[in-house]
Amino acid sequence: MAIDKSNTKPWVKVVIIVVALSFVAAFIPGLWTALSGSGQQNSATGGNGQLEQVAKQHAGQIASLKGLLASDPTSYTVLVAMGNAYFDWAAATAQASTDSGIEGPMWESATIYYERALAAKSGDPSVGTDMAIAYFYGGRTAEAIAAVEVVLAKNPEFAAGLYNAGIFYQAAGRNADGVAVLTKYIAADPQGTSGQIDRAKQMITQMQGSAGSPSPGLSSTLTTP
Repeated sequence: MAIDKSNTKPWVKVVIIVVALSFVAAFIPGLWTALSGSGQQNSATGGNGQLEQVAKQHAGQIASLKGLLASDPTSYTVLVAMGNAYFDWAAATAQASTDSGIEGPMWESATIYYERALAAKSGDPSVGTDMAIAYFYGGRTAEAIAAVEVVLAKNPEFAAGLYNAGIFYQAAGRNADGVAVLTKYIAADPQGTSGQIDRAKQMITQMQGSAGSPSPGLSSTLTTP
C-alpha cells in the first residue's frame, strides 16, 4: 500500500502512482507507489518490534522539521517535507503491521501538512496528488477524489493524478469515471511506470466486468532512495 511522489522517494502504497516530490518510502499495494509485498507480522504493541523501529526511523526527521516550522510556520518546503515524512511513516507502518488502520493518525498528519503547504503555495500537481493519496488511505475517499480532480483540472495529462484517480473512482464504485480516466492515463504514459500500464488495464477490465477483484494499488510520487 504505497506511494510514489513525483521526484520524491518511492515506496509501496496499496496502488497509487509515483508522486513528484521526494519518493520517500515504499508504496502501499494499490497506489502507483503501492507498498508491495507482505510485511512481517507485528502488533501495535510490538515492544522492540518492527513498528518501534519504524517510529524511531521517522521521529528524528519529524522533530527536526518541526523545529524549522517553529521559526517559519508557512515555509512551503518544510511543510511539504513534513507531509512527506508522515506519508512515509504511514506507509512503512502499514507495511510492517497486520493491524488494519494503525497508520491512520500518520495519514491524517500528512494531509494536514499538505493542506498547509498548498495554502502557502498552490499548483504543484505532485503535492496535490500525494495529499489525495493520504486522504484515500486515511479512509476519506470523497476528499481524495475532490483533491485529485483539482489536480487534473489544471494538469489534465498528469500521469500520477490520472492513475490514482482511477483507483479512487473504482473504490467509490464510479466505474465509468474510472475507466475513462485510466484510458487517459494509458495514453498519457504509454511507456508505463513500474508496471502501471498492466495494472491500469487490469483495473479497466475489472470495472468493465461485474464485481471484479480489488484494485492492485495506488501510486504516489514518493520513492525510496
